[in-house]
Amino acid sequence: MDAVYNLALLLLNQLQWQEAQPLFEQVKQYNPNDASAWVGTALCLSGLQKTEEASQHFEQALVLNNNLPI
Repeated sequence: MDAVYNLALLLLNQLQWQEAQPLFEQVKQYNPNDASAWVGTALCLSGLQKTEEASQHFEQALVLNNNLPI
């Protein structure tokens, strides 16, 4: 799953939100407690102008890890 997450990060860094989002979703399905995958999904949703969904994902990431720098 690390390879999927790393590819998602690469796509996110290239602002390819639509391509990265399903990969972050895949990581979340594998490990629903992975706060970083929730943040990645939130960033993709934000980039796609889906701010309400992004906010929900950021909130869940903070529930999972309140030490995240977001």
